[in-house]
Amino acid sequence: MFAKLFIVCMLAAVALCREYPAGVHPAVCPNYPYCDTGMLARFTPDGQPVPEWVYNPSILPVAPVE
Repeated sequence: MFAKLFIVCMLAAVALCREYPAGVHPAVCPNYPYCDTGMLARFTPDGQPVPEWVYNPSILPVAPVE
C-alpha cells in the first residue's frame, strides 16, 4: 500500500515540476515568470554569483622608483 502511495506521489511531483529556461537557475529566480532582470544579471546560469571586478588603482602593481 505504501509503495503505491509513494509511486502516486512521485508521479504527481514529476507532473507538477516546472521547467526553467536556459540561463535561469531555480535558486536565483524561484518565481520564474516574475524575475528581476538585475538579479539575473548578477548570477551565472549555474546560479553562482558573478565576481565584482572593481578598478582600484591603489592595488595595482607599480614598479619601484629609483
